[in-house]
Amino acid sequence: MNSEIEFTWEVARQIANEAVWQKDSEYLKDIEVIVLKGSWDGKSYQKIADKNSYQENYINQDVGNKLWRKLTKALGERVTKTNFREALKRKWDKEKGRLVHGMGQNHRVVSEKILEYPDKPLRWNSPFYVERHQVESVCDEGVLYAAALIRIRAPQKMGKTSLLKRILAKAKENGYRTVHLNLLDAEREVFGSLGKFLRWFAASVSLELGKTPVVDDYWGDNSWGDLISCKYYFQNSFLQDVDNPLVLGLDNLDRIFEHGKIAPNFLGMLRSWHEEGNSSEKWQNLSLVLANSDDTVKLWNLEGKELLTLTGHKDWVTSVSFSPDGKTIASGSGDGTVKLWNLEGKELLTLTGHESLVWSVSFSPDGKTIASGGNDGTVKLWNLEGKELLTLTGHKYSVYSVSFSPDRKTIASGSGDGTVKLWNLEGKQLLTLTGYKDLVSSVSFSPDGKMIASGGNDCGTLRVRNYLP
Repeated sequence: MNSEIEFTWEVARQIANEAVWQKDSEYLKDIEVIVLKGSWDGKSYQKIADKNSYQENYINQDVGNKLWRKLTKALGERVTKTNFREALKRKWDKEKGRLVHGMGQNHRVVSEKILEYPDKPLRWNSPFYVERHQVESVCDEGVLYAAALIRIRAPQKMGKTSLLKRILAKAKENGYRTVHLNLLDAEREVFGSLGKFLRWFAASVSLELGKTPVVDDYWGDNSWGDLISCKYYFQNSFLQDVDNPLVLGLDNLDRIFEHGKIAPNFLGMLRSWHEEGNSSEKWQNLSLVLANSDDTVKLWNLEGKELLTLTGHKDWVTSVSFSPDGKTIASGSGDGTVKLWNLEGKELLTLTGHESLVWSVSFSPDGKTIASGGNDGTVKLWNLEGKELLTLTGHKYSVYSVSFSPDRKTIASGSGDGTVKLWNLEGKQLLTLTGYKDLVSSVSFSPDGKMIASGGNDCGTLRVRNYLP
């Protein structure tokens, strides 16, 4: 029997993970694996960054440098982007031990220490998968219902993707068509607008089902809008056969949360499709399985140790802020609420008033007031008893960031309408700063309160402006 195994990317990745685990008791981070794989494929930092929607400086100077230092420490020799293959191969040649696993007439050879670490999704039928019988039996049964909706939410590396694949496999065993679509596969340009994203979404599902995409037939001049175009594309392309339902699994749904103009529209569309299954025979043929990270707030120390997990939000957490005295944490969420917590993890208050998700929260410098920016285009001010003090209106689209001036007299807000607005605490709009062609995602005052920095989705630009109150 041939006991040799080729030194492939999968083997190299697991060798790297094993070495790092043995040295630091942790696995490579997802972003580090992305850089390692890109380097394995001979891609430059720029190409790795472009494909995965990151800035080149971050991939090169931050992730890359840390990755090579981590592997240098783990392998006991200097490791760089140019020599890591040889370093991992030397580790492989030195320590590989073999186990032959017979599987019927087939055999596979793997390293004694290189099985399937939980830093990556397991095959749906992997012998190393730990079953959660009660949960999975409910999912296996539920996915076969008409217009089913299953949400998988958990921290990273807890098996969301593996569970999603097993649910899809169960559906396929029962004659359903299945599609597993990972949003990490979408290039950065796809998220440039709602239209681009939905066209990619529709075309990707077509390709997964072996169909030729015909998105241009539905979008055309887009006179009826992107959401309607996408709805009828799905209805006419995938849902006509009542005897052959479709189960669509969307993995790493978290990625869409970063894109404020797309997320609420896309998630709202999915909700509408699911609800339409209650009355439409065609839409009963579509079931959804959605996987994303959990809806928690986590506290960490500077050594990277997780201290506490705060649970209570019913949707993803978009923003967190400490009070100036460090005793209270505010969190904003996709569930439309702001929650206040103490450092023991107790939920103190829930602030309700925004019509939909909350994008940003911030304490005033004296800790007596909380500002929140929402998808409803408003900024709301609250006191520590949870009373809504004031609502600031004037933005045309979602408010993605709010910030108090150091003297607490002024509030800055950045919005999807491409503007930064300044307000006083009586709710009067003082100034509107323009110049962006796209949304403003972040605003911040300088420590002396004389300048404002804003960052946006406008080709990665940062603007700094004088502000003299």
